[in-house]
Amino acid sequence: MSDQGSIARHFSKGSEVYEQEASLQREIAHEVLRRIEVAGQPKRILDLGCGTGFLTSLLLQTFPNAQVDAIDISREMLRKARLFVTGSRVKWIAGDAINYEFDAPYDLIASSSAIQWIYPQD
Repeated sequence: MSDQGSIARHFSKGSEVYEQEASLQREIAHEVLRRIEVAGQPKRILDLGCGTGFLTSLLLQTFPNAQVDAIDISREMLRKARLFVTGSRVKWIAGDAINYEFDAPYDLIASSSAIQWIYPQD
């Protein structure tokens, strides 16, 4: 998809300054986490459009027994995320969320600032 390719290029170019410029995205990630309501402790979590890992990090802290799969279309954003978020409970996935095929259901799917970038929007 050409739109997704241009989105990936856009975010890859911005990955170098994203940490310094993304104060709004950090606020949104905190707000998303505050609004999450789950029964019990999720074991499998998917972070759609994880970027540099703001929400991923918060999910790992909040749900200490969960495995988090973090997907982003930009390999450069994922490279930055690996520096920001460490540990064995996170799996980094380079790919387009619209085409992502998972092998088992997730207990929680979260996204802080990515849904508007996912095409096609029906």
